[in-house]
Amino acid sequence: MALINKNHPILDVEEVESALKVVDQAIRELSDNLIGVGVDHINKIVGDLSDYDIYHLRDNIMYRVHSIRFHLVLLLRTRQHNEVKIHSGHPHKAILMNAQRDEQMAVFESIVFHSCSLFDYLGNIVDYVAAGHKRKKLQWRGAAKAARDKNNPLHNSPLATTIDKHSRQWIDKLYDYRSDLIHFKSDPCDVIYTHTGRDGKHEIIVFAPSRFVKSIAVLREKSKTHKLSLLFAAFWLVEYSTNSTLDIIGDLREHMEMNRRVKEEDQLFR
Repeated sequence: MALINKNHPILDVEEVESALKVVDQAIRELSDNLIGVGVDHINKIVGDLSDYDIYHLRDNIMYRVHSIRFHLVLLLRTRQHNEVKIHSGHPHKAILMNAQRDEQMAVFESIVFHSCSLFDYLGNIVDYVAAGHKRKKLQWRGAAKAARDKNNPLHNSPLATTIDKHSRQWIDKLYDYRSDLIHFKSDPCDVIYTHTGRDGKHEIIVFAPSRFVKSIAVLREKSKTHKLSLLFAAFWLVEYSTNSTLDIIGDLREHMEMNRRVKEEDQLFR
């Protein structure tokens, strides 16, 4: 199990509804920009409605984003469900704690897997629009490699710097972590039971798995002074995945403007 410093305060998500609103706002903004990608591709690149591939690529990204949010809510419900059990006087606290840990971790791993799939889809749409060959199978690591390749058309796009930044800062580490989970070993996490006598509150808190925290620089820094809950790590991952995607999609739209093939006066939508 991960070693948790008991002297550190716990960093958890205190205002869940507010945190969800932040996620939902980012998803709405991303959705609007993805719709814009389709319109820009018609107006600036192809000049008609015949290219259906761009819509499929765009819709795949939104499907994966909504899947990530679904699993975030599922994690919340899993945590709340077992808190109800502990409040009602469950006779086997240790069994409940282990079940809570394993169930929450299974859902968190799904968020990791869906996030990596999201970035693969993102790499595919970047490949299709900006890499010069109108392919759609580059995936994330292929897109990151193309962004660094001076002989690739993508290297001269404003996308290149943004992709490389997110790749080096955290997404490559997320891929390594996913691969480790799938192929080698699980990442166990700690769980504690707390009971506040003053208000009678019973709570089971599952902590973020240590290898995940160590692999992500932002979380690793926070862990020096706090014990990070699994819920905090999950919200962090969802927000970063959504905002990084939004950042790259914004640059993809800029790329289409810079590489316009259809004159503004000839564009279909005005």
